[in-house]
Amino acid sequence: MAAYHRVFGVLAAASVTFIGCSPQPRRGCSAGAVAAEALLWCHSFPPDATSELTVIRAAVARMRAKGGVCITLAEIASSMLQAGRVHLFDRDAYPGAGAAPIGQGVTSWLLLSRELITSYFDSAHPSGNVDSHGIERPQTLQLVLAHEADHINGEGHSDDDGYLTRNTLYCSDVGGVRAR
Repeated sequence: MAAYHRVFGVLAAASVTFIGCSPQPRRGCSAGAVAAEALLWCHSFPPDATSELTVIRAAVARMRAKGGVCITLAEIASSMLQAGRVHLFDRDAYPGAGAAPIGQGVTSWLLLSRELITSYFDSAHPSGNVDSHGIERPQTLQLVLAHEADHINGEGHSDDDGYLTRNTLYCSDVGGVRAR
């Protein structure tokens, strides 16, 4: 059974066919990539060096300032940004806020929706997400960075809708407690 996420107000399957991807991946990507996220990586781009990178770095700094495990997750995100392992995708390309492989470390990849940077960049500008149980799950750039960095650090989802990892809320700017 596919996992479903309500992302930016849209209910969508976690595994999807991409909209708007050309048949030719960018240079350096395997033409045989079959995983949706791997294909998205090939058709997405690093944040621009001016506004997008500045917004992401500010979210990483806010996460780091929370201390504890959030410093570790901020270092993961920062290392991946430095190495060019963070790409942004447009909303119509994938129905999620972000994606990252579980437990593959900072040499893997991290995908973020560009909409996080332009619309949901801090706690004053959260998304209006609601999970399948009717629980409000607002998302921000910092929350999604913490979530995806937690995946890279080996943490899976702690809820059946895929909104939370162990440290998502604790290291975000919209929550404050760890999942059990």
